[in-house]
Amino acid sequence: MFNRTIWAVAVLCSSCSGTTDDPLDTGIPGAARCGSTAAPGVFLGQGVGGAFAALTDGATVGLDIAPQGGFGVSVQVETVGLIGEAPATVTVRTEIDGAPSGSFTFEDDEGQPTLQLFCKDDGRATLGSGVAVGFDPERWSQDNLTDLDNTTADLIVEVTDVDGTMAEGRSTVLIVVGG
Repeated sequence: MFNRTIWAVAVLCSSCSGTTDDPLDTGIPGAARCGSTAAPGVFLGQGVGGAFAALTDGATVGLDIAPQGGFGVSVQVETVGLIGEAPATVTVRTEIDGAPSGSFTFEDDEGQPTLQLFCKDDGRATLGSGVAVGFDPERWSQDNLTDLDNTTADLIVEVTDVDGTMAEGRSTVLIVVGG
């Protein structure tokens, strides 16, 4: 009798664990895999109002004022294989000739993510708004911003979902200032 009771309790407890055989089930209330079980990936693009055009290596881009300070390249971000409908930690970085030239993580004063991934109908997730992949504002100011004209830079976006899965997207672009 004792062994049957333990077996029954174990079966009942395992059925209440919140896990399923569904590969899209995240186990996190309200979160979703956005219809994709693809390997985690991040894609950089440009667009307005939900439009997304992938940013190709070698594309010519301009600079905008970065909301986090300084100047940067505005991009849209899409992901696959990451949990959506939940906050995500997003870090943007730039490199020139392989050397770091700026980095920023979108988080609040307590280190909590401030950006959200939202599921799209095509199985991807998108950040609720675009981000600016910026340059170090102490090094690149209004006074010497034209020094970036015709510079090749790597734009890097790292996204970590609420489950701790991280993916990185990178695009090499040509910066054009004032043209």
